[in-house]
Amino acid sequence: MMWRAIIQTLGLVGGVALLGCGVWFLADPAAALAGTHHRVETLPYVMGGRYVFFGALLIGALLGRDDTALAFVLAGFAGLGVFDAVLYLDTAPLPHLAAGCLAGAAGLYVYNNRKVAT
Repeated sequence: MMWRAIIQTLGLVGGVALLGCGVWFLADPAAALAGTHHRVETLPYVMGGRYVFFGALLIGALLGRDDTALAFVLAGFAGLGVFDAVLYLDTAPLPHLAAGCLAGAAGLYVYNNRKVAT
């Protein structure tokens, strides 16, 4: 029981840190790149890793059979799709928007039809 509380606390701290980094990158991208020691030239690899691990996250949520977790993963993907569509509004927003809308619809469906674990 104690380990669960420790893991949850560390998860919350990590989640807050990730949220903070995200806000930092949105507010001051140059400072955030320098402060986190990221390099612009590695961005394609960052994106590659992002897609690989998002795929793994989705597969894990599906295999874990926790509908609430799956719904939240899909909601996150929906948010990313819409966010990316806004970023690429002047070039190719439709693929991102379509992916976001599909993920959002799937997340809403799963959430509204989820089974509560007993």
